[in-house]
Amino acid sequence: RMRDGAISWRLYRDLSEPTRYVERFVVDSWIEYQRQRIRATLADQLTEEHMQRFHLGTDPPRMLHFIMEPAPAE
Repeated sequence: RMRDGAISWRLYRDLSEPTRYVERFVVDSWIEYQRQRIRATLADQLTEEHMQRFHLGTDPPRMLHFIMEPAPAE
């Protein structure tokens, strides 16, 4: 993710469900995120396919998107 322009990247393990991991990365903008998805290399695609093999359960992994909101002025 960092190679593709992410500002930060982390991998978290859910303490209440130890087999669940959550990847978090931050990019400058929604447009930059969309560009990352479009310009994925073959190696990136193979890595994602490899990671999918670690998924347990019948439902596909969930992908959530968050956009930063400025804090309200007090």
